[in-house]
Amino acid sequence: MVWRKWIEGKKPMKLMIASFVLIVVIFIISAMVSRNNKTVTFDTISWHKMGEKAHMSFRIKADPKDQKFRLDVWLPTNTGKPVQVSVQLKELKDNASHIEIPMTFLSGGADPYGFEGFDKYSFTANDNLIKEFGEWSINISFTDAGGMVYKYEKAFLISKK
Repeated sequence: MVWRKWIEGKKPMKLMIASFVLIVVIFIISAMVSRNNKTVTFDTISWHKMGEKAHMSFRIKADPKDQKFRLDVWLPTNTGKPVQVSVQLKELKDNASHIEIPMTFLSGGADPYGFEGFDKYSFTANDNLIKEFGEWSINISFTDAGGMVYKYEKAFLISKK
């Protein structure tokens, strides 16, 4: 009722301006929401590193909904699972900070299809952490029960699928 009286009061210019402002506000809010929930889809990234005392394999798989991270660690038999695991991502641009990936223990023990003399321990995480295409680095470290620390670092490119 109020709108009709306002229109009949010959104020269509004010109504058009108000409508335009409302449309702009809705557009800005929707742009902000869609930017914050951005999912970057890219080809699976795989990285494997062999060593005399430990082996490591890391994968990132991007789905339309989230990104799946998996770390497999092979340590000498009877060493036990790693007591500490840290996986960090960092976009290689100015002032970028490290993003800690919250890895969760999945399984561990003897691996009949793995490396002889080593037990396999798997860790996973699902999250939407990579939000931009570009060059990234990954830092992986884990500590065995004896206190030996293993560190790995690699740069990789995230590009469109």
